[in-house]
Amino acid sequence: MDDPPDRGMGKALHAVTSPAAFSRPVLPGRRLRLFVLVVVLAGIILPVAAGLWETGIAAFGLLPAIGADHLSLEPSRKLATLPGFGTSLRLTLWTGFAATAVSVTLALCVAAALQTRAQRLG
Repeated sequence: MDDPPDRGMGKALHAVTSPAAFSRPVLPGRRLRLFVLVVVLAGIILPVAAGLWETGIAAFGLLPAIGADHLSLEPSRKLATLPGFGTSLRLTLWTGFAATAVSVTLALCVAAALQTRAQRLG
């Protein structure tokens, strides 16, 4: 322990610079938790990626089940020429942005109310 003031410390009980002092202990089950995380993420990401891929290739005209076997922009051109497409697109975008704005506003109001309440109580 410490000597009286200004005389330094006593001899160390053990070496404090050993490699073991800086290594992290291996937690039991760490590999299992990592494996479970990878499996869960793969179970979420892979189906979404497959759906996006299939939707994307169908949008470019490659859908062998109905005889469309080559890539082209013709499906997109046909979609753009349909009557009411512009109105539908505009309404879809407006609804999406409006719903997002309402959700964010409500979330901020609830957070502000809870913060004010917590400050009064605490």
